[in-house]
Amino acid sequence: MRKVFHRFHMIRDISKDTLIYGLSDALPRLIQFILLPLYTRIFTPSEYGILEILILFSNLLLIIFDLGLVFAQNFYFYQIGDQTKVVSTIFLLRILWGFFLLLILSILSPILNTVIFGGNIENFLLFILFLNVLYSTIMNQIIEIFRLNFKPLSFFYLWIFFTLFSVSLILIFIIAFRMGLLGFLLGYLVGAIFGSSISVWKNRKYIKLHFDKDLAKEFLRFSIPLLPGNLGIFLVTVIDRFLLAKLSNFSEVGMYSVGLKFSMLIYIFADIFTKSSNPYILSKIKTEEGLALLRDLSEIYTFIVGGMSVIITILTPFIIKVLLPEEYFISYKVVGILCLSMSFWGFSNFPSLGLFKEQKTKFYSFSIVLGLMVNVLMNYILVKKFGAVGASVAVLSGNVCFVIMLSIISEKISRIKLKYGRIIPSFLISCILVMVFHIFWSRF
Repeated sequence: MRKVFHRFHMIRDISKDTLIYGLSDALPRLIQFILLPLYTRIFTPSEYGILEILILFSNLLLIIFDLGLVFAQNFYFYQIGDQTKVVSTIFLLRILWGFFLLLILSILSPILNTVIFGGNIENFLLFILFLNVLYSTIMNQIIEIFRLNFKPLSFFYLWIFFTLFSVSLILIFIIAFRMGLLGFLLGYLVGAIFGSSISVWKNRKYIKLHFDKDLAKEFLRFSIPLLPGNLGIFLVTVIDRFLLAKLSNFSEVGMYSVGLKFSMLIYIFADIFTKSSNPYILSKIKTEEGLALLRDLSEIYTFIVGGMSVIITILTPFIIKVLLPEEYFISYKVVGILCLSMSFWGFSNFPSLGLFKEQKTKFYSFSIVLGLMVNVLMNYILVKKFGAVGASVAVLSGNVCFVIMLSIISEKISRIKLKYGRIIPSFLISCILVMVFHIFWSRF
C-alpha cells in the first residue's frame, strides 16, 4: 500500500513537471509562430528558403555533434555514484569531439556550400552555423542537469531566457542593422554562448577537469549505437514531404503540411510527457518500483493521446473552415491519421527505456531503420494514387512497425512487462473513432 501511495505522489509530481516543461516547450514555438509574418516581410522568398535549409542542416548537425551523449548522461547519471565524473567526462568528450568536427566542417564548408546551397551563401555563414551547433550541444547537455535533479523551474527560466534573449538579438540584428541571414545566425549564436555559459556556471559543481577514459569508452558504447536511430528520426521528419513533392505535387505538400501542424499537438505533448517522466523512471529503472511506474505511465500516456487524437480529429475541420482559405479545407483528411502516427511515435519511449536499462541501444536503431524502410516503401506505393492521405498512411505504417518491433525486442530482452492487454485496446479504440469521424467529415 505504501508503494502504491508513493507511486501516486510520483505521478502527481510528474504531472506538475509536465506543465512546466510544457510551457518551456510551447512558449518558444509560440514566439516563432508570432514572428513568422515579420520574418516573411524582412526576408525575400529566396532568403527565407535558404534560412529554412540552414535550420534543417543545423538540426542534422546537432545529431552528429551530440553523438547520443545526452542520452548517455541521462542514463548513467543515476547508475554511477560519482555524478560529477559522469558529467565531466561527457562534457570534455563533447568538447573534443565538437572542436574536431568544427575543424573538419570548416575545411569542407566550400564543398557543403556548393552541394547543399548551390554556392548561394557565403562560407562564413556556415562557420557561424557550426559554432552555433557546438554551443547549442553544450547547453543542451548541461541544462539537462536541472531536469535530472528534478528542478523544472530552473530549466524553465534558463530556457525562456535563452529564447527571449536570442530572439531579441535577432530582431535587433535584422531590423536595426539589416544584417539579414547573418543577423539571424548571429542572434542564435550569441544566445547559445550566453545560455551555455550560464548553464555551466549554475551546474559548475558537476564540471571538473577530470576525464575518465574507461567511462568515456562505456559512454560511447552506449551512445554511438543510438546515432543511426537518431539520424533515422531526422529522416522520418523530412522524408515524407520530400517524397510527396517528388511523387505528387507541391499542392499536396501544402495540404499535408497544414495537417501536420495540427497533429504536432500530439508530438509536443508526447515530448513534454517523456521529458518530465523519464528522470523519475531512470532514477529507479533497476528496481521493481521504477518498472511499475514505467507501466503505469505508459498506460496513462496511451489513454491521453488516444483521447487527444479523437478530439483533434473532431475539431480540426471547424478550425480549418474558420481560419484558413476554402481550398485548404481538405487538409483535415490527414490530421487524424497523423495524430495516430504521432501517438505511436511518442509511445516508443516506453519500450525503448527497457532497452536502455539493459544497455542494448543498437536494437532501438534497428527498429527505427525498419520503420523508416516501411515508411519509404509505403510512400512509393500510396502517394501517386492518394497524395497527402497516402503519405500520412505511409508515416503511420512506418511508426506502427517501428513500435511493434521495438516492443517485441524490448520485452524479450528486458521483460519490463508493459500492460499491452490494456494498451493495445486503447490504441485500437482511438484508431476506430478517428476513422469513424474521418468518414463522417468526408460526407460533407
